[in-house]
Amino acid sequence: YAVLMSRSSPRGTGNAASGNNVNGVVLGGTLTTSASMSANLPWQMNGVTIGSEVTLTMEAGVVAKLYRKAITVNGVLQAQGTPDAPVTITSLHDMTVASDFYAAAASPAAGDWEWLIFGAGSDSSTLTYTNIRYGGYRYTSGTADAQVRSDGAAIALDHVTIEKTFFTARGVRLVGANATLRDCVISDSDIGLAIEGGSPTVERCTFANNQYGITASGGATPTLIDLTFTDNAHNTDPATLWP
Repeated sequence: YAVLMSRSSPRGTGNAASGNNVNGVVLGGTLTTSASMSANLPWQMNGVTIGSEVTLTMEAGVVAKLYRKAITVNGVLQAQGTPDAPVTITSLHDMTVASDFYAAAASPAAGDWEWLIFGAGSDSSTLTYTNIRYGGYRYTSGTADAQVRSDGAAIALDHVTIEKTFFTARGVRLVGANATLRDCVISDSDIGLAIEGGSPTVERCTFANNQYGITASGGATPTLIDLTFTDNAHNTDPATLWP
């Protein structure tokens, strides 16, 4: 490793890494103080939990890679990507970004890593201009779930692209969560967006190449505005969810 860290996250500038098995920063464990991740070097998230009342900020251009691990948010995650420098959360084997990061990289596959899960205390979390791909399989339980899941947290996703989800998993799963999704693209999932209870708002989002674009259950009352559906086997379930 170039840098191996547990429960800490200093910022760096002007650094370079080469000739290592992992040319970047490896971060694992539970964060107990607020911290920022800079784009100076790519990151491997080796099972990271953001503790209660703790904020982790991913600055513009950050590349975070995982393999068979998860990011668990009990505090706040702020992914602050921009159109020119998005945040990317992807497989350790994805060489389309930070191509020299992992010396033993193979071909990436949907389900290479677990999920980004938000607990009930993570309401202030926002992801902006963030690309998420190749997640959705829970190695700890041997089940498919979602790349992004919110359990009761009113998270906000703005210009987030979620693709290449494990084939029986959801792109986004909202469980009793009054979340907001705006200008997002969700593709290549069994279910693009699964809404299970709650009253989320979904606006100007595109759902493409999913088995189901959106499903709603458990008495969910979503607000759906100006959506686009392309090449899904079924756009919504129930079919009356969208005109």
